[in-house]
Amino acid sequence: MLVAHFRRNLGRSSWGACLLSRQLVAAPVPPRTPTPTTRIGLAETRTSESSKRKDLTGQTLEIYWRHARVYWPMLLMCAAGIIAIIGSDTVSPLIYKRFFDQLAIDPVHKTTRADLTEIYHTIALIAFVMLCSWIGWRSCSWAVMRFESRTMKDLTDYCFDYLQNHSHRFFTNNFAGALVKRVNRFAAGFEVVADQLSMEMGQTGIRILIIIGVLFWRNTMLGWVFLVWTATFVCF
Repeated sequence: MLVAHFRRNLGRSSWGACLLSRQLVAAPVPPRTPTPTTRIGLAETRTSESSKRKDLTGQTLEIYWRHARVYWPMLLMCAAGIIAIIGSDTVSPLIYKRFFDQLAIDPVHKTTRADLTEIYHTIALIAFVMLCSWIGWRSCSWAVMRFESRTMKDLTDYCFDYLQNHSHRFFTNNFAGALVKRVNRFAAGFEVVADQLSMEMGQTGIRILIIIGVLFWRNTMLGWVFLVWTATFVCF
């Protein structure tokens, strides 16, 4: 009753009403500054996590390669197809240049137009290069599809065989759908890595090598300039 009377009297005044309307807020606690020992422990934890992550990446790539090298004939077919595609794309401009040079007449040097036999040979060469490019695309696509599908199937079987060796408590503590999703992600990761190596990085590397070779064949100075520029761009 005394407390109620005190609050009633306090609320009658303006400053008392203002005081009652405010909520009591605890004083802020200053953040604790980590001790040197804590900082060292955090640094060691981060270092161990990064090293563990790198170790897991190496183990994953090692498992991928162990199952991928079984299908080495398809890898060779894919590499041959990529080389045929890039080689055809690189040589085509030179052949077209030769074709138009044979059709044109140079009034300065008084050169005569090539005869029909040479023009027909150039057209046949263009058709042959296009055929090689088409065969390269078809063989590369077929080899990549067969290689990736079979390797992913082997990886999935390997993961499920590994899971079968776990105890009953492991399956009780882990949801079956989550385990299946992890296995599917592991197998799908191989497809991403294989596509990057065969369709992106692999083709880029082979294309650069072939272009450098063609430039050295046509003009040594241009070849050296392009080689130095490529090395500088890749390194820095």
